[in-house]
Amino acid sequence: MLIDRVNEMNNNWWCENIRATNPCGEQPLPPYGSCLLGSVNLTRFVREPFTARARFDWDEYRQVVKIFARMLDNVVEINGLPLAQQREEITRKRRHGMGFLGLGSALTLLRIRYGSPESVKFTEDVAREMAMAGWEEALELAREKGPAPIMTEEFTVTPEMLRKRPEMARDGWKAGDRLPGRTLHAKYSRYMQRIAAIAPELVSELAEIGARFTHHTS
Repeated sequence: MLIDRVNEMNNNWWCENIRATNPCGEQPLPPYGSCLLGSVNLTRFVREPFTARARFDWDEYRQVVKIFARMLDNVVEINGLPLAQQREEITRKRRHGMGFLGLGSALTLLRIRYGSPESVKFTEDVAREMAMAGWEEALELAREKGPAPIMTEEFTVTPEMLRKRPEMARDGWKAGDRLPGRTLHAKYSRYMQRIAAIAPELVSELAEIGARFTHHTS
C-alpha cells in the first residue's frame, strides 16, 4: 500500500496530507492524529459451530457493530491524550477505527476452508456489513448528539481540490466557492462514494446532516 493511495482514499482528503502510519503501523494518520481502535470478535456470532447447521448471526453482528461505534465515539470524550494538538485533532474529527478479529477461527467454526472462494466472500460480507452498520450509526449519532465539528466548518474550494476531484467541477463548483465539510466528506471522498454505491440514500443524508465521525472502519 503506497502513501498516494492512502491519501486518495482518505475521507478527509481535502484537509489532510497523511505521510506516515501510527507507530504500530495499522492506521495512517495526519499530524497529531491518534489511533482510537477496537475490534469485534467474530467467533461470538457463530451459532451451532462445527455442525452442518453452523451459521453466522448477521443481525446480532450488525447490532453489536452499532453499539460498539457508540462506545468508540464515547471514548473520544475521555481520550486522555497529553498534547493540546492531539485533543483538538480527535475532538474535531472524532475518527475511530473499528476492525474485526477471530476471522480464521470463525471460518473454522463455520466449516469454511480458509482461503476458499467461500471464505473470501464471507470476509467481504463481514467488512461490508461492519461499514454499513457503522455509517448508519454515524447518522443516528449525528442526529442525537451532533456531527463532528469538521462537518459544519466551511472550506474554500481550491484548484488542487478540483484537480483531485474532477467531478466537483462537473457539479458546478469552482475555485473560491465555499462548501461545508459534510459535503466534501460524504459526496466527494472516494471511500464514501463506495458506500453510496450500496446505500445512496444514507450517503445523501450524511451529506445533508454530517456524520458523527469522519472515519469508522480501520
